[in-house]
Amino acid sequence: MKLPKQVSYIIKTLEKAGFEAYAVGGCVRDYLLEKTPKDWDITTSAVPSEIKKLFPHTYDTGIQHGTITVVIDKENYEITTYRIDGNYSDFRHPLDVTFTKKIDEDLSRRDFTINAIAYNEEKGFCDPYNGRDDLKKKIIKGVGAPDKRFNEDALRMLRCIRFSAQLNFKIEKNTYDSVVQNSGLIKNISIERIRDEFTKIITSPNPEKIIELKNTGLLKEFMPVINEKIYDGCKETNILKNLVKNNIQDISLFYCTLFADLTEKETINIMKTLKFDTKTVKETSSLVKYLCLPDEKTKYDIRKNLSKTNEIFYEKLLKMKKSFFYDDSNKLLYLKQSENMFNEIISDKDCYSLKNLKINGNILKNIGIKNGKNIGIILNACLDEVLKDPSLNKEEYLKKFSSSIIQN
Repeated sequence: MKLPKQVSYIIKTLEKAGFEAYAVGGCVRDYLLEKTPKDWDITTSAVPSEIKKLFPHTYDTGIQHGTITVVIDKENYEITTYRIDGNYSDFRHPLDVTFTKKIDEDLSRRDFTINAIAYNEEKGFCDPYNGRDDLKKKIIKGVGAPDKRFNEDALRMLRCIRFSAQLNFKIEKNTYDSVVQNSGLIKNISIERIRDEFTKIITSPNPEKIIELKNTGLLKEFMPVINEKIYDGCKETNILKNLVKNNIQDISLFYCTLFADLTEKETINIMKTLKFDTKTVKETSSLVKYLCLPDEKTKYDIRKNLSKTNEIFYEKLLKMKKSFFYDDSNKLLYLKQSENMFNEIISDKDCYSLKNLKINGNILKNIGIKNGKNIGIILNACLDEVLKDPSLNKEEYLKKFSSSIIQN
């Protein structure tokens, strides 16, 4: 296993000063799986004050837990002192930590065997829990007693299923049974943390693993509405897989899949409970709303919908519909026609919004229309006229059209 030169430099610098150091955790796991690690974490027998003396550019990341970030070539590398966690009071964070000089003791506090592997270029692998074997067997297994691991940090139960989904690994029986036994503890975790893990599951290469959230009892604890509709082979999981297959990255589309038969208001309430940002809440709930509206049959219908949304949203809506009706050839044919009409509208630069209308409030005032309410009514009437026929988007025509409305 070859480490990046910066990681190797950090480890050798610590070793020259008389300390032990290893690359550890997810970076080692990913390397062994022939994936590119997103970041490299280092664990060492040196304490934070000793680490700081060895590197000119550092900042405190979680110094109370022994973590220092070292900056090399404008890249950040987290270095954490070997530690033993104290008691956990909130099912998430230890009350205190004790530094240790033994790598094995540090690895004993980690969540799963595949994340409890350390590597040093001279000493090789430190793998007391046989994580490499579990990688070969493609199983997720808790370090030591899984009940203890999940009572320390209840989020690990969701991480267990998330790793299973991302890696397509099975969950070892004792570990799985422990998730079932302790599923109620997930209520102690912040909804933001739960949301992030859940999102990673449904956007993973194996989103059908969402069924494991139901089977273990986790899903009913934080999303009971979805818990009732998810089952083996349900349409939603096929749609999720279709989104993944088509390399679609948009979170709103994934959540729209789950909420498709809910109302716009129900969707908004769930998304707000999950504490999504306002933009994601609005976009997801709008997709749910428009997914259930009658099909557009003409360019006028499409322009009308565009006038209430925008090009980007409509493209997402088409993607959602194509994924949702993946098994309906007639519907897909219709959607292809809609997509062609949409592309023609964009290519022809048809007007579908007030900002592109060749008339505005100031022009209407100049022709004698002073009432603000009337101006709004007339502008919307002009827009509807142009939505029906974009060639009518001309100032002189729209001024005459506006005058005729007033006269009538």
